[in-house]
Amino acid sequence: MLTYTTGLFERTQEISRTGGWEYDVAADRHTWTDEVFRIFGRDPVAGPPSPSELLAYVHPDDSQAALAAYRGALGSDKRAELDVRIRASDGTQRTVHLIVSRDPRRIRVVPRARPRM
Repeated sequence: MLTYTTGLFERTQEISRTGGWEYDVAADRHTWTDEVFRIFGRDPVAGPPSPSELLAYVHPDDSQAALAAYRGALGSDKRAELDVRIRASDGTQRTVHLIVSRDPRRIRVVPRARPRM
């Protein structure tokens, strides 16, 4: 049953172009779902990027807002939503809607690739 549920979850993420990543503050560990790797065009074998590598994906005009949302989640349980432009590893530019939130141990980010117009 777990294999079926996992497959369903992965397929749903792919169809909706919605992924998820978490940053475990205590363990200093980032976890990305497969769809986040697809959205960013990053090879899963490379693992999630470091914070500085991640910021390099973000369009320079959007980097301060993205950084402020992340820092806001580090300092409180404040939720933020914003659109940022990223440049995927293959050079494709995408607009990604981010929902950034925090619980006591983790920062959660839900990126959703916006449809191309």
